[in-house]
Amino acid sequence: MTTPALPRVEMTLAHIFLDHAEFRHRSEPLDFDPSAERKPSPPAAVTVNLRLAEDKKSVAVRLQVESENPDNPYIYSVAYVALFTVQTDADLDAEESKPIRDRMMATGATVAMPFARELVGNLTGRSRLGPQWLNPINFATHLLNPESQNKLVPPTI
Repeated sequence: MTTPALPRVEMTLAHIFLDHAEFRHRSEPLDFDPSAERKPSPPAAVTVNLRLAEDKKSVAVRLQVESENPDNPYIYSVAYVALFTVQTDADLDAEESKPIRDRMMATGATVAMPFARELVGNLTGRSRLGPQWLNPINFATHLLNPESQNKLVPPTI
């Protein structure tokens, strides 16, 4: 028995852009105790979404990073979009193309994450408690897992 050939898919990066950025401290400036011991940064929540253009010739992958943890001294939300042109023989709307769409999301998130990591580091680095760095994520492992539901929590180091 032979396995069917996978459809040809070519993605070309067209653009990466900042879609959204928000930052503030969780507490008032006068509530901050400068002598308090600094705790490790809690992990951020990461969400990845994919949108196909009507003509199926381009795809936008949106990566959003948020500080949902109440122990985090910062409140931030950062989103980047990686825009790709796509050439494929596959019907990208078909259910059997879900693995292709998942791979596109993993690729787009992998491309956008360094930009989000840099922005979060820059924003938090200019605040009173110093920078908060986002840990690396293996998006292929997380997004290709059917239980992830596109909501990720990076591991802590």
